[in-house]
Amino acid sequence: MIRGMRPRHLALPALSLAAALTLAACTAGSPANASSPSPGRRPGVRPSPTRPAGPLVLDAAQASWRLPSPLQREVVLAVGGRLQILGGLTGAGVSTTAVLNVDPARGDPTPGPALPRGVHDAAGALLGGKTIVFGGGGTSSVAIVQQAGGEVIGALPMVRSDLAAATVGNTAYLVGGYDGTALRREVLATSDGKSFRQVATLPQGVRYPAVAALGGTIYVIGGELASGTSTPDIVALDTATGQARLLGQLLQPVSHASAVVLDGQLFVAGGTNGQQRTDQIWRIDPSTGTTTSAGLLPYAVADAGAAVVGGQGYLVGGTGNGDATLDTVITLTAQVAPPVASYTGAGPGKLAPGSDPSVLPGPLLIANEDNNQVIEISPTGQVLWQFPRPGDLATGQTFKKPDDAFLSPDGRQIIATQEQDFAVTLIDVATHRIVWQYGQPGVHGSGPNRLWNPDDAMVMPNGDVVISDIINCRIIVVAKGEHTVARSYGRVGSCYHNPPLRLGSPNGAFPLQDGNWLVTEINRDWVSEIAPGGTVLWSTHPPGVAYPSDTNEIGPNRYLTVDYSFPGQVVIFDRSGRTIWRYRPTGAAALNHPSLAEELPNGDVMLNDDANHRVIVVDPRTNQVVWQYGVTGRPGSALGLLNNPDGVDLAPPYSLLGRHAATLRPL
Repeated sequence: MIRGMRPRHLALPALSLAAALTLAACTAGSPANASSPSPGRRPGVRPSPTRPAGPLVLDAAQASWRLPSPLQREVVLAVGGRLQILGGLTGAGVSTTAVLNVDPARGDPTPGPALPRGVHDAAGALLGGKTIVFGGGGTSSVAIVQQAGGEVIGALPMVRSDLAAATVGNTAYLVGGYDGTALRREVLATSDGKSFRQVATLPQGVRYPAVAALGGTIYVIGGELASGTSTPDIVALDTATGQARLLGQLLQPVSHASAVVLDGQLFVAGGTNGQQRTDQIWRIDPSTGTTTSAGLLPYAVADAGAAVVGGQGYLVGGTGNGDATLDTVITLTAQVAPPVASYTGAGPGKLAPGSDPSVLPGPLLIANEDNNQVIEISPTGQVLWQFPRPGDLATGQTFKKPDDAFLSPDGRQIIATQEQDFAVTLIDVATHRIVWQYGQPGVHGSGPNRLWNPDDAMVMPNGDVVISDIINCRIIVVAKGEHTVARSYGRVGSCYHNPPLRLGSPNGAFPLQDGNWLVTEINRDWVSEIAPGGTVLWSTHPPGVAYPSDTNEIGPNRYLTVDYSFPGQVVIFDRSGRTIWRYRPTGAAALNHPSLAEELPNGDVMLNDDANHRVIVVDPRTNQVVWQYGVTGRPGSALGLLNNPDGVDLAPPYSLLGRHAATLRPL
């Protein structure tokens, strides 16, 4: 195919038949690096008291209310059905004495009686009906123990900041921390905030751990070591025996994270690996320490206060990307996770030998282009959903050459591009019906309701659609349900890099964590960040890439692209054009025109290898293929076979537009 005249990637949304709308309801957003991420997600729904037992995921959404001002490293406690927020570090870097009381259902932060001393990086507990704050720091670490609205009531055996607390029965346990010189291993217990006893010793000193109690066991998750690096260790502390043992490890190191217990299950969310903040949520099996991905936060956050009120979890304030102190709040709602290998009516699965289904957090979606269908498969290779089935298309309708598909932010619709059929189609997942189409299938053009090799259509929360129109050298915005262009960037017939006035055959426009867009141009191989309205923030060339395709952001100043060539490659780079990682196998393992790659929650990379007729997952630590659907070099339509798959993405809550829902802004 000539450059710009080919089908290209996919990031498709979908849901399994019975689980479709359940999955959609679990949609979670991705990181935002603004100090006040814009509210774009619905508030979390309170969990049902009759939820069936089983593994859970968390629906994480930005709350409709905010703090009066940005705050991080504060103490947050559940007190009488309300959140009580004590101390913390303000946006100006000042330790505050302020105390806020919030009814989270109403979102009405009101001041309460202040702390005697301003502190941050302290621990807190509710003892005898009184909120007690232990240690922390101001200009330096302190030993004071103080009561909200009262006075300094005592002192720790030594100064200690960066610690955490969990309560079992009527006793608070203080874990980890820093004494101004060294990290502490002693676990202290108190029932009154005045007298303390050592009840256990951690395997190693740690600061900024995530801590939660489940039953009589306290779980100490991650934290920062004396070397300044984060640890993946999960330590279980039996409060009855005083035994502290290494239970397991997270899939990646983390510190400055938050832990909550919801519906009897243990979760840790956010934090940092020492280099960048994360939006990841993990579920931890308290008996084995096994860690499973359980959703994504609407934005990356560390140093947030955490508490559970009325069965709903809350992450309050914290720091986002760019070290911004946040005034936003995240709600955490437990939802039943659909079983990976037992979808009703799904039938048998079929994967390539050696595939490990556990590397995928849930079902994935494939635009199976030359089979003229969009399918959803389970991690074990079962076909869960497909379009079209016999009878799905109305008289006169066609659905040919789908090369990209994405779930709408609410998970109820699929926006599919048919690049070589010159149309963009919106499909209702539940009814299997086409509900809107832009472009006339089989007819190319540039006038009203005409496209020429469209790619990567994205549907916004308000229903507007952003379309990369390759051969017309433009990106257009079409209002919900309309058939005329509302806004356009680039100019038809003028195909060179000078954004936003000119675009050189744009083959991808992907949302960024900051609400801007990442645009890939085929001509001369450009990638640019463009703000809504057209302001260009930077442009660069993906290093060593001959034909960049569908570049997308995977972290602060980290971008993932593929080289639509033979042999192909996958590259992670930064905006200066520096290579961070490259996967370019040769020989029989060579990639053949890969068109889209996305990062999985565990750090693996998923991609469609179009002309090899397969979708694969690569572990970037070993550069080995750890999962594959499709037989290399063998096209087909039977179970376990694909025919030029040109796009992939995960089902909710990990879908691309769902992860970006909190910050999506039309270009």
